[in-house]
Order: sequence, then C-alpha cells, then structure tokens
Amino acid sequence: MSGSQYISEPSRNGEKERSPNQEMLPLTARVNSRDCLEIGGCDVQELVLQFGSPLYILDEETLRTACRQYREALKRYYPGKASAIYASKAWNCLAVCAIAASEGLGIDVASGGELYTAIKAGVSGENLYFHGNNKSRAELDFAVKTGCTIMVDNWLELETLAEMVASCDSPIEIVVRLTPGIECHTHEYIRTGHLDSKFGFDPNQLDRVFASISKQSGLECIGLQDDE
Repeated sequence: MSGSQYISEPSRNGEKERSPNQEMLPLTARVNSRDCLEIGGCDVQELVLQFGSPLYILDEETLRTACRQYREALKRYYPGKASAIYASKAWNCLAVCAIAASEGLGIDVASGGELYTAIKAGVSGENLYFHGNNKSRAELDFAVKTGCTIMVDNWLELETLAEMVASCDSPIEIVVRLTPGIECHTHEYIRTGHLDSKFGFDPNQLDRVFASISKQSGLECIGLQDDE
C-alpha cells in the first residue's frame, strides 16, 4: 500500500479534503490580483512590512484540517481506544493550543512553561500529557495540581511523585516511559529507543518500577510509553 488511502479524508460535507501533508504551502495559499502570495486572506508582503522578516505565518484552516484528519483517521482505521495528541514542541502558544483542543486533540507538553500556556489556553488537565526527562519538583507539583497525566521518565520523578501523594486529594495519573532497546538506522542525535538513551527506564528495571508504584495507592499507572 502506498498510504494514499489514509490521505484526503472526506470532509464534513462529504467531499474530499486536501491533506496538509501533501501540500508545500498552507491550504489557503494563493496568488492575489497584485501577483503577491496570500495566506488566509492576508497579503504576505503586507504582513512582512507590518511585522518584519523573518516572519512565521501559521494558517488556521490548515491547522484545523490537519487536526481533524488525524483524529478522524484514528477513529476510522484503529479499532481500539485512541486519541490524537498535538506536540507542543512543534509550536506552543495560546492560539495553537486552543485550536488543537477545540478540534478534539490532546496536548503534550515538556516544560512548566508549555503546561502553563496550555492551561491558560483553556485546555483541561485531563487532555494534557506532561513529558520530559528533567522535570523539576516545582514543575511536577504544578502538573499534579492541574490534573494532567505525567509521563514518568526516571527514578527521581517517581520518587518525587511518591512523596507528593500524601498531600493529594485524588490519585496522580502516570504513564511509565521505557526505552525498548531498538537500534534505528537514523542519525544518532535523534535516536531515542536505544538502551543507553537519556529517556525512560531500561526494560530490565520495569519489575522494580511497577513494584514501587504498587506500594503507592495514590499513583495510578494507566500505561506505557516507548520510543523508536
């Protein structure tokens, strides 16, 4: 299969939608009567004159279409329970978080600042997932208060959360991150699944990890995360 069957999903009116993943430019891009590039009804030349260059332009229609197509493709082709989640590292700001959430996506964050931005954008804690391998105690405390799911990356995080349990009114929802020991043939700087990766627990540690979690009634492990 070429994968084309997963692209160009039907839109709400039954017609085929253009896929942002197949387009070099935003979906609303066109050349206007002045022979200038226009995105989202805005003349790019005028935007540069107003805001300066370099200028990053994010098209709302393209973002919403991509969110919707990922969500609907999961629903259509994956039989189990699943959620599409927007990665804040792509671009984290109030508007983007609000748009992604309004389209039914969860948001993953990797710092207290990204978590704060998502909360201020109106994203509920139950739709937030806190990643990262160097979360501070203050960040973990903030995450617990928001009610988001915390991706536990190492022993220090697990021990810190265990200490926080006593002062929590409800269980802390966590996901355990592991390194599966997969040696992908890609650039060494972007590999994350090999055993000596800085992310996650070694598979040989999992028995100890789950034994530790089982002793904490206030920690609720809902799953595993692995990388390739």
